Amino acid sequence: MKSKYDPRTVKHVIQEYLILLADYISLALTAILAFYLTRILLALVPCRLFFQYLSSLFSHAVSLAFGLGQLLIQVVGLGLAIGVSLGFGYGVV
Repeated sequence: MKSKYDPRTVKHVIQEYLILLADYISLALTAILAFYLTRILLALVPCRLFFQYLSSLFSHAVSLAFGLGQLLIQVVGLGLAIGVSLGFGYGVV
């Protein structure tokens, strides 16, 4: 009996998910690097008040980006799980 399972479709979906995960990791590393560069500037530049404001603003932006990134990964993961389960259920995948 021949299976209707097509590994190319699942492989393509997993590759897209890994690309999204790599983008999220890249965003996290960029945020960490920018955070430490901001800290170095805070230590070197005498105009501390401006950079403290900038650091606070950046901190809120990073928190928002991480929250949205986690939400996006959860939504994509849920969509992947639903799509694959429906695909197996209807014999599409």
